[in-house]
Order: sequence, then structure tokens, then C-alpha cells
Amino acid sequence: MKTHYIMIVLWVALGAILLPLFLPLLNADGTSYISIANQYWRGNWGQAVNGFWGPLLSWLLIPFLAAGVASVTAAKIVLLLAGIPMILALRRIAAELDLGEPLTTMLLIAAIPIGVYMALCMITPDFLVAVILLVYLAVFLRSGFPRSLAEGAFCGLLGTLAYWAKPYAFFFFLAHFLGFSFVRFWFRRKGVERRRFLAAVLAGAAVFAVLSGTWIGIISHKYGRPLINSASKINWSYLRPGSPGQPVLTQGFLPPPNKTAISAWEDPTLISVTEWSPLQSSRDFVYYLGLVKTNATNLYRSLVDFFPLAPLVLLGGGVVAVFRGFGRRASTRAIRIGMLTLTLALYSAGYALVLVEERYLWIDWYLVLLILGGLIAAIPWKSRWKVWGRTASAVVLFGAFLVLPIRFFGQSRTISASDTRMSAREVHEIAKILKSRFGIAGLTASNRNWNEMLFITTFNHGQYFGQIKPTWTSAELESALLRNRIRYFFLWRDNDPLFDFLNGYIEVTHGEIPGLKVFLMKKKIKSRMAAAPGSGKALHAFL
Repeated sequence: MKTHYIMIVLWVALGAILLPLFLPLLNADGTSYISIANQYWRGNWGQAVNGFWGPLLSWLLIPFLAAGVASVTAAKIVLLLAGIPMILALRRIAAELDLGEPLTTMLLIAAIPIGVYMALCMITPDFLVAVILLVYLAVFLRSGFPRSLAEGAFCGLLGTLAYWAKPYAFFFFLAHFLGFSFVRFWFRRKGVERRRFLAAVLAGAAVFAVLSGTWIGIISHKYGRPLINSASKINWSYLRPGSPGQPVLTQGFLPPPNKTAISAWEDPTLISVTEWSPLQSSRDFVYYLGLVKTNATNLYRSLVDFFPLAPLVLLGGGVVAVFRGFGRRASTRAIRIGMLTLTLALYSAGYALVLVEERYLWIDWYLVLLILGGLIAAIPWKSRWKVWGRTASAVVLFGAFLVLPIRFFGQSRTISASDTRMSAREVHEIAKILKSRFGIAGLTASNRNWNEMLFITTFNHGQYFGQIKPTWTSAELESALLRNRIRYFFLWRDNDPLFDFLNGYIEVTHGEIPGLKVFLMKKKIKSRMAAAPGSGKALHAFL
């Protein structure tokens, strides 16, 4: 059996074993992708079309929802299945780097736990984007590219899929495909080769323009303005000077965009925000440069946390690109190392200009892995030490890539669902108790714990209006609850007098869940019945 088939079997087996352990893990973005998938499945296409969240992950969930698979389980299965093309793409790029065996096998072994970590730690399209772009690189970086117009068109299709997964890929693909194509076209000497290459690139650009343009037209029609994606508007508002924070955490109760949406987070495009641009004034631009500096620091930390030697690997890739990749005797391996290094730099630079989070950079981890493999293979070992030298180096260096996923797997039972100390499993258990014992459903709101509330609402198929505005008084809070027809208010461990008015409402959980009281927003009414003799207590009837 070929090595990559063994790796695929290993991937599937590892995913099947670990999947049940990580089902309780659910992130805020994941609730939106799941809710949108359910909108498509129910036929509510007008509500499902979304200018903020890419549609691909939600589309991929639909067959599983149709088969009756639970939505959270379906999402994690979809992400695990994405690991199969990931393994094939890595193997193809490793062949272009001429890694040989056993270096390619070692690389794939290191890649599998990393991928399982990405697929299971949260429901997000970032792993899909990483896989799609790896497949794109496996096609585009081939020495014989393009062998046909179909290869160029396939690149355009992959670019579209990446955009449908996450809008950032729209800009990255355009810059990478057109920019790198120009360089490769420039170095082609023969007119026939140039014409064939140009035809393939134009075919890819045409496919990308038609398919991406179709989705852009759909969302632009829905929101009444030209729109590639609305995430940048939300991000700039959040990052602006004096920003109080994410609007869903600071603006008070926000109604979901439709009757079946889980929360306003399903379509942040509709949330009113203060728009901001770094180019508004010189002061704003100086402030923005500080953000870029912070992003660059976070980018560096992300790479170092993943692999402490990542900066040296990238430095080595840059050196090889400059001194070995662009000379007259440049080897295919050196050229590919250089292209992978530049790809990482281009992809990371785009995020560094706006906002950096670890998951945004997951493809960087695989690029570092590939560049490292290429550098190990490029070491001029003596012939009798070549195999052993490569193997020993790979074992030591690739082994370091396993630290992060192993640490994650070890913390699987206690990993926090958000910034609180509550574990994901604990939140899941609370959701089950609220549904089975108290029958709590419908419109909900809370004093805090926005992430946990999203999870509970998703599991129990309710609607969450968000948490209170930090500046509200008791009267304003009570008015907001009644005005929005909130059925249940969740009070998480808080003795603030702000919430004293709730003593006049019905507490349905009776203190049975530590740290949480749930109030039915209906007033207590004293019973006309007298207290029983000797009881010393008045009886109450609750509505």
C-alpha cells in the first residue's frame, strides 16, 4: 500500500477515535455557520444568503443535515473529511520539493495531528481555506504547469472555493495567482510556452471572475450595495480608536436577523456600527501603525508557539530563494522553497494589516512544515549519510510540530469554551439540564457569558438577544427585557443591586444550577389563599 493511503487510513482512524471527545466544543462563529446551514436546509435561501460569513462550510453541512446527523457532529465530520485532500496536496508538494522517502512520510506523520487539532478545536472555515489553498499550490507549483487549459481553470475554481470558504481568500488568490503568474510568465523564453501559459492563466482568471462574481452579485443584491464581504466594516469599527469592543458585547440586546436565526451574530452586516478608516486623519494613521505593529508581534508569537524555530526556517527559505532560487543554475527545489516562502509572507502580510488570530494563520503552519522539509532535503549530506542524516533531522525537527496538538488533546476535558473558566463539557451539561428538566426555550438574554449563551441556545434551538449594555440602569434593563419580549433572563453569578428588580419575577431553576439563575419574565402575583395554619408562610401562585 502506498504511503499516502496509509496516512489517509491513519487520519480517518484518529478522527473517528477523537471525534466523540470533542463534540462539546463549539465556538461562536460555529453557531452562525450551523444556523445558516439549517436555513439552507429548510429552504430559507433569502435568509441564508449572508454578506459576512462565507457559504462553503454551511453548504457542505447540508447533506449531513439531510441525513439526520446532528449539526455540531456534521460540522466536525466535514472538517475531518477535508483532511484527505490535505494529505494528497502535501504529498504532491513534497514531490515537487523532491523530498523523497522517508522524509515525505515523516512530514505527513507530523501533519496529521496538526490537522486533527485544526478540525476538532473549533468549527471554522480556516482549516478548509488552508486545505483548498494547499491543493491550489499543489497544482500551481508543478514544474509542468500548465499542462492544459483545464489546470488553469481548476486553479480559478479552487480560488473561488477558498473565497466561498472565507472572503479573505478572494484578495489573496487574486494577488498570488496573478502576481506569481506574471513572474513565471516573465521567465519563460519560448513564445509557444508563453502563449500556453497565458491562456491557462486567463482561463483560471475567467473561472474565478464568473463564479466569484456570481456570489458577489447575490450578496450585493441582498444588501443593496456592491459587496465582496462585510467583515472589513465590522473589523475596522471594532479596531477604531476608543472602540468599546465588539458590538454584540457592548450595544445591549440585539434581535436576531430573522425568526429562525440563533442570534444577531448570524448576520453582523445588519448591526449598526461606527465606520472608521485609518486614512481619516494623520492621527488615525499613526494609531493604525500601532495596530500593525501589534499584529506583527502576534504573527511572530503564533509561529513561534507552533514551532519555536519557525523564524529560522523562514530565514532559511528566504536565503535559499535569493541565492539559489533565482540564479542561472537554480534547482526546482530551491525555486519551490522560495515560492512557498513568498506565499507565506504574502498570506500573513494581509492579516498583519488588519487583525491576527492564530486560526487565521493555519496554512502558515503547513507552509513552514514544507519549507523545513525542503531545507532538510537541500542539506548536502555525504552519500553514505544522506538517508540517515535526513531521517534523524526530520525526526527531531518534525517532532517539535507535535507539541501544540498533543497539548491540546491533553486539555480536551478542561479547555474553556470562552474567556470564563467553565469547560465546554460543563456548558453542554447545563444546556441539557435546562432543556430536559426545565423546558427552557424561546427568546433569551443574559447579564454576561455571551459565548456560553450562544452554545446553550444552539443546543436548545432557541434565540439569544445577547447580553446587557454595560451602562444600563435597572429601569433601562427591565424596559429592554419587556420591550424585546424576552422570555427568559439568565443571571450568571452576580450580586449587583442592578438585578434586584428580578426578585419580582419567577426564578424557574430554583438555584439548582450553581452560579446560574434563570428568570421567567412574568411577575409574581400573591395568592388570595391564606397561609396554612402553623406554616408561617404565605403561599404564592405563579403565572
